[in-house]
Formats: sequence, C-alpha cells, structure tokens
Amino acid sequence: MRITSIYVLRDPRTNEIRYVGKTIQTLQTRLAGHLFDSAKKRTHRDKWISHLLLLGLKPQIEEIERTLGNWAERESFWILFYRRAGAKLTNHTDGGEGAPGNIHPASTRKKISDRLKIATANPDWRAARSKIMKEKFASPEFKAAHLERTKAGWTPEKRAAAARRIQGTTWTDKRRERARQFKRSPQQREAFSAAVRAVWTPELRESHRRSTLDRLEKKPIEWTPERRAEQSARAKKTWAEKPIEWTPEMRAAAAARIRANPPQKPWTEERRKAQAERIRARNLAKSAQKRALVNEKLSILGSEDIRCAAGDPSVEGAGDCEGAR
Repeated sequence: MRITSIYVLRDPRTNEIRYVGKTIQTLQTRLAGHLFDSAKKRTHRDKWISHLLLLGLKPQIEEIERTLGNWAERESFWILFYRRAGAKLTNHTDGGEGAPGNIHPASTRKKISDRLKIATANPDWRAARSKIMKEKFASPEFKAAHLERTKAGWTPEKRAAAARRIQGTTWTDKRRERARQFKRSPQQREAFSAAVRAVWTPELRESHRRSTLDRLEKKPIEWTPERRAEQSARAKKTWAEKPIEWTPEMRAAAAARIRANPPQKPWTEERRKAQAERIRARNLAKSAQKRALVNEKLSILGSEDIRCAAGDPSVEGAGDCEGAR
C-alpha cells in the first residue's frame, strides 16, 4: 500500500492556505503538475496559480499529513477544517475524489497507444496540433508559465537521475548506425542553422565566452599526459571513422568566417615575434635531431668507408671501392 501525502498550497504574498490536495508523488513534482495545468485555466485553482505566475510568483507547497489507506477521509477532514477556520480555498469539492496510483493494464495501454499512433499518422491532425501549440507559445504569458513549470519540474533528484542515465549510456554499433542514418534535408539544415544564428546573438556569444573564461580561471583544466593521450585517441578515432574532405569551397568558407570573426587577441608586433621565435626554435630542434641521426649513421661506418664513398683515391683498394660504387 502506497503512502499518500496530504498537502496545502499557500499564497506567497499572504501565506494564506488556498488549496488542499493529496499526492503519491514528491511535493515538487506535484507542484510542477499544478503549474503546468494552470495554463488551461479550467478551475479556480488554475486561474489563481496562473495569476501568481504572471506576477513572477508561484505557490508554496507544504505537507501536513501522511496516510496509508484512508487518504480520502483525511483529505475531506482537512478541507472541512480549513473552511471552518475561514480559509478561502480554491477547492471545488469536499475532497475524496480521484484514484492516486491507478495503473492501467497492458491491454488498456495498448489501446491508448494504438489510438495515438493512428492520430499522429494523420497529417491533418499533426498540422492542427502544431497550429494550437504555435498559438499558445506566441503568448509571452504562456512562455513564462511554461518556463516556470519546466524549472519547477527539474528537481535536484530528477537532475541527478538524468545525469546517471546519460553517464551510463553505451553507444552500441546499432545505435551509432541509426545516428548516422539520421540526416536532415537541406531545407531542414538551413532552418536549423537560421534558428541557431537567431538565438546566438553577439551579446549572447560574448556573455558565454566570458562565463567560460571565468569558470576556467576558477577551476582550470589540468592537461595531464594521460588526459592528452585520451583526447588524442578520441580525436584520431573520430577522424578515422568520418574524415572531412576539405574542398576549395569549404576552405574559402572557413577563411571567410575567420576574417569575419577575428581572434579576440590581436596580432601585435610582440605576439608575432613570440610566434616567430617558437617556430624558429621548433625548426632548430628538428634540424638538430636530423644532424644527430646522420652522425649516428656515420659513426657506424669507418673513416676509410666514408672517404671511399666520397671518392678519395688515396684510400687503399680504391679500385675495389670504385667498383663497389
């Protein structure tokens, strides 16, 4: 038997109790459900919560009792108790309704699934549904309420559970192949690119850059040899699986992007000299490595072999050397 919580919703402005309810979920999850339902404005409670959201507020939820089997009786008791105390409740009934924890059998779930599959396969149904959602999201009030409901729903417990699921995800060959087969049409890619450009304004880019730099200053990344090797292995594997063919058009486009977005640090005379010194030092190191390799090979040969290879006639047996050459 499940534990049922009896809870109240308080007005954050006056701390008055405005609603009494019951739930088998966590309090934050139930509050998120109230916030989501408030957009429909079907009941007095929905309209009250919607008004709070417009003011930038949301109701406060508080558990007052836990019960096992007699939740309906206890809910009715608390509704009657607060009404007699003078509370202006938004409850429309005296409580005791509903079926918390009701689980549909497999046959019922299959019927519901079949009906939804038939409906979603109809282009007219999808177009009508899309039109309704676009009209809803055109309202700033609905957007604000939707954002609040989403934030309230992502409790720390839910975030931790999602993080565990993502970290435990295994990319099998079948899943990789399915991801590769998913390709957008040119029109979809252009629409997606336009949407991203509209969101990532220069101000947002600068804000993101600054926040990233601040985060790195507080907790810099330690590039240990193991981490560098791991990163290099991942990059090599990625390039081996899907190499990029740099066509002249791609190179021209990349050059145009670089010219349009110059680096944050300008190329001053000091920076150019430092870069030249680094390149010069690297070239000198390579030259020294090559000279050492040549000297090592020459040390293996005798001096007479070296003079013979150079064509010195004073070497004894130069004829044989000549023939050998």
